[in-house]
Amino acid sequence: MRHAMIVLAAVSCLSVVAFSQSAEDLVNKNIQAKGGIDKIKAIKT
Repeated sequence: MRHAMIVLAAVSCLSVVAFSQSAEDLVNKNIQAKGGIDKIKAIKT
C-alpha cells in the first residue's frame, strides 16, 4: 500500500509539470484575449 501511495504521488507531480504553462505563455494569452498589445497601448487614461 505504501508503494502505491508513492507511485500515485509521483504520477500526480508529473502530470502537473506536463500541463503547466510558462509565465510568458500566460501573459501572451492574456494580451491576445484583450485584443493585442497595440490596443492595450492605445488606451489613454
